[in-house]
Amino acid sequence: MAQVLIHLVVIQQYNRDSMKAKRAKIIDEDKLKKIQQDKDAALSLGFSNHVDEINAKILKLECTPGYEMKCSALIKDFKSKEKKTSNAELQKKIDSFNKAAQKTNRTVYAAEQRKDGIYITAAVADISR
Repeated sequence: MAQVLIHLVVIQQYNRDSMKAKRAKIIDEDKLKKIQQDKDAALSLGFSNHVDEINAKILKLECTPGYEMKCSALIKDFKSKEKKTSNAELQKKIDSFNKAAQKTNRTVYAAEQRKDGIYITAAVADISR
């Protein structure tokens, strides 16, 4: 989750801003179509400046009153599995596994059995490999 947030907030924002700055400098329509993202040294320099700006914003936010309470509440919400879509999907999958395991006249296929004879549903067999 944290990696996704970092990618969305930091990297995509930098790419969008750097492309916008490049487009602002170019007048020719043909050259506008051929603009590419920063590479090598320009990428390193531009991205490090972008991260410095984000760090400055974070330091400024840390000084605001109530920051600790808001931050801890936000982190607690991120870590919580209650009220999450993924929790509902997981429970739904567990219920379907239980329902499938309750069927007595179901044919058990080779892909659903392990060598030691333990019965595993097809979805779980895919996960365990």
